[in-house]
Amino acid sequence: MMKSPANCAVKESGVYSLKIFGIGEEDSVENIRFTFETENSWIYTEDEYSDPTIVRKFSDADDSLSDTTITHEELAQRPLIEQVHYYDLPPAWDSRNWFCEIEDRAGVFDELIKEETGEDKPLVFCLDDIVLTDRALDQGSILDQSAEADGTQSDFELSRRRGTPVAFSEKSRARMLCFDPESSRLKLYSTNPRGSKQERHDGSIFRFSSDSEGNVKNHLKHPQQNLRAVVFCGEFYDVTNKRTSGGGSTNPEEGHLVGARAAVRNDEDVHYGKSFMVDGSSHDNGAVHAPGIGDFDLHYLHDCGSSSDINYSSVIVYWSSFFLKDTNPTLGSDDEDRQPATDREVDEFKSIGMENAMEHLNKKGYLFTVKSDEDEDRVIQPLFLFEANETLDYSPDTPVDFVDNRHNCNLLGEDDFENALSESRGGIPMSLSFITEEAKGSWVLSWRGNNAPFSIVSLRIRTRNDDNNRFSNFPVNEYGESFGCLVIAHELGHATGQVDDYNQTVSVRNVLTSTRVPSFGQFGYDNSNSRIRPTNDNFVNRVSGSDPFSVDHDINSLMSRNGPVRMRHIWRVTQWINDLGKSGQPLHGFLDEKSFEISFRYTDEDGDSKELKYYRDTDDNNNPWEYSNGVTIDVDSPSAKRMNLYFYRCLDESGHYVRPAPSSDIFFKSLLVVRVLFHVDFIDGNTNWTDTQKRNWVRALNERFMDQDPLGGDNRYYISGGEGDTDPTLLYFKPGFNFSDNDEAISSSNYTLEITHGSNADINYTSDDSTVTMGRNLANWQNRLFNLVFNKDLGATDFSPNDLTFILNWYNSNIKEGNSLHEFSV
Repeated sequence: MMKSPANCAVKESGVYSLKIFGIGEEDSVENIRFTFETENSWIYTEDEYSDPTIVRKFSDADDSLSDTTITHEELAQRPLIEQVHYYDLPPAWDSRNWFCEIEDRAGVFDELIKEETGEDKPLVFCLDDIVLTDRALDQGSILDQSAEADGTQSDFELSRRRGTPVAFSEKSRARMLCFDPESSRLKLYSTNPRGSKQERHDGSIFRFSSDSEGNVKNHLKHPQQNLRAVVFCGEFYDVTNKRTSGGGSTNPEEGHLVGARAAVRNDEDVHYGKSFMVDGSSHDNGAVHAPGIGDFDLHYLHDCGSSSDINYSSVIVYWSSFFLKDTNPTLGSDDEDRQPATDREVDEFKSIGMENAMEHLNKKGYLFTVKSDEDEDRVIQPLFLFEANETLDYSPDTPVDFVDNRHNCNLLGEDDFENALSESRGGIPMSLSFITEEAKGSWVLSWRGNNAPFSIVSLRIRTRNDDNNRFSNFPVNEYGESFGCLVIAHELGHATGQVDDYNQTVSVRNVLTSTRVPSFGQFGYDNSNSRIRPTNDNFVNRVSGSDPFSVDHDINSLMSRNGPVRMRHIWRVTQWINDLGKSGQPLHGFLDEKSFEISFRYTDEDGDSKELKYYRDTDDNNNPWEYSNGVTIDVDSPSAKRMNLYFYRCLDESGHYVRPAPSSDIFFKSLLVVRVLFHVDFIDGNTNWTDTQKRNWVRALNERFMDQDPLGGDNRYYISGGEGDTDPTLLYFKPGFNFSDNDEAISSSNYTLEITHGSNADINYTSDDSTVTMGRNLANWQNRLFNLVFNKDLGATDFSPNDLTFILNWYNSNIKEGNSLHEFSV
């Protein structure tokens, strides 16, 4: 005996179940199965206090569509906040192969149907049980994957990380993204959200169902309410109102489920995703900062939930990795910083480390809101999601460096390692992360090169937790939140497209290190440095896309000292959304050319609600600070190229740049960074250069610009008078250096300096190729070279604001007119 579905459908914890009563021992269970068809039938619930009813037409009597049959197409035209009142029943349903429950027992229908049931002991099915499918709703095509590439990968495609298909097993796992109605945010779901970091992580791992014989199936039991996506093998499976049908590729004889909730891989109706695997020569759409930085996915998930009149979408910044011990640890040392990682410490990176990094980067709760001059009906929420693939089991028989001096992974191609990849499950993650002793340092190599399909990461043991003794002033307390010094968050910032907020010092590997002078861009450049590929084209790209100065007023930030995330760190994701929402682009159908800005909402010390907004109306997407593209200007035409200018607005929550003055601080709304880029070639003469002499020479020239009058020290010049949102503008002078031993000049440099050891020859300047020759022993050489740069007599001793008129003229012509140059009294 079976009651009608209308009388048996019940709602519990947001999940509708169908209870079937009256199966007795006398029934021939081998021949029993249940089916029903409910095309265009919906369970309508007005609110949480109302009883659900099955309807086939819209229930709002005053609406012009009240007599319209409800179809998926019709319902999709309604506001999302109205759609949630209608629960879709399966158009066709068959009990075969379904997992179900009797009291506290769970199993497959074909097994549990043999048990005695009754009104107090019904057989319970959950109509929201999940099966994973492809876009054609084929559930048989979805399998687990090893990390052994199957040859179908291609750059910048979401399919590029698919491994070799293998059967589901006890290693197979998934994670779930659910919309939390209390916070109106999409979150990684855990069964233990208030537990420890380890417990929270463990509660976020979901295993696939098994039958009584231990066969693991493509089936996830009892997902939580408001489930929006399943993450499996590094891909996103969208959960909407789609179900598996009773025909086509769905075949119960092959173990398939009819009428199950379909989690559809990369469902184009509600989802757009893009992989950013930077190959060292290009970057795409501004979502990454420059070549060599970033190996991650961006996923836009449409209509994750609703509240009031707002529809919420989400953009996921996704990264994943295997975690391994350093394969060549230091053994037998008493030095605390030379102790190798233990198994427990590596396991904590997979759980606690990932939890800490996600919490750190998501803590600000940024929102992408519709720009203020447009109607706000949609909010997009960024979510950083980091995963450790926990199934790789590998340790080498003999110690081996995991990378060589070109950062090529020595493990790839090694038989035992390749076998370990083939035995792993969960697909191919982005990276191989090696946990090293403290003395070896942390770094991210996003450029893959010969390491495909992996990028390589080195992480010190302590980086998985806050290391507040690393710098002063930690933890940092701001906007009601506390941020520790979390190095793993900083390094995963690199993995997801960020450059450092500080300047790297220039060095030539194995020749000059620790120069303590700024490079052209964020990373040093030389022919042996594989962190940037050694071509002039890439180097020009790096220069135009990097902060050319240290953000000294915000030194504790995420990409400087591993502290709070900033709006500028996430702007490129916003710009990606804005670019792809334009006509003809993949997100246009979802966003209809709306422009979004970053919103940061917080409560101030007085308990008042505040909001900061960040928006850059510029075609330059590579730099998180708003600026006019770096330009090279002449000091005095027709001189050769002399120096580069970069203009920045101070926009995010780090506030304005502060220049201490004798009487008070002055808050600058913008910076104009002035850079002279020197390529230095050290030439041996009667005697040879030593490394110490080279370092001292470039440090002395750097100090002439940075630490001495008339430019350095307190940054004494500024531009003001034009009013508006850029006034006042501080002039910030910062040279850049590169040097090599092979006479290779860099086309990005403003000057090539050829310095001969043992010579006192005066400066000779060739304007055709901007080459300066001089002797190391030249008296007063710093001042003479400084005067050359500013087109003054080499022996001049005076310097006045008039010598900077060419900069003021450029500013008035390109930024805002009506300004004059000012000098602080010192």
